[in-house]
Amino acid sequence: MFDYKETRADRVKTLNRLFDTDKSVGFLIACADFEWTVNRVVLALGKNTTKFIRNNRMKDSGGHYVCGLDGYKELWKVEVEPLHHIHLPVLLDNGWNEVKGVCVKTIPDYDPARSVGNVWEFLNRAFAIRSELIHGHRNRVKPATAIFMFNLVLECSRVLCEYAEKNNGAIYGKRIVRLKPRE
Repeated sequence: MFDYKETRADRVKTLNRLFDTDKSVGFLIACADFEWTVNRVVLALGKNTTKFIRNNRMKDSGGHYVCGLDGYKELWKVEVEPLHHIHLPVLLDNGWNEVKGVCVKTIPDYDPARSVGNVWEFLNRAFAIRSELIHGHRNRVKPATAIFMFNLVLECSRVLCEYAEKNNGAIYGKRIVRLKPRE
């Protein structure tokens, strides 16, 4: 579905085109992009070899791939946090003003005084809605909610991508291979 050879700009264009066609589908694919981005950043910035991360960290004891925000948070904690000393929710919350500025503009009648929560809490809400859509407990998302959640997820992916690039861990344009663990 996603190719590491494309650029972030190309990815965002594709996601926006999908979102313009169908808000719910665009939102779902944006969530998948966030998951792809987290996995790539962990591979790029993690402490172990990429083979070890893929085979031992990205899979649970039953051989199932890590998924869900809690799974990604734990994967980040084990692989990235020991070297970079930043927890995934904190990284996203540090970008809160930037993320919030983009996302809240998409909410009709937004009132900052009533705004509660942080990026991680909103991201959890977005992934709960994603799960409801995927499992058929919801058949669509209201346009205002879809716009907010879509922008939130895209901005979180952007924050992760930029963090990786600032730390010499580009996630686009090449395969990520590390043969020796980092210390």
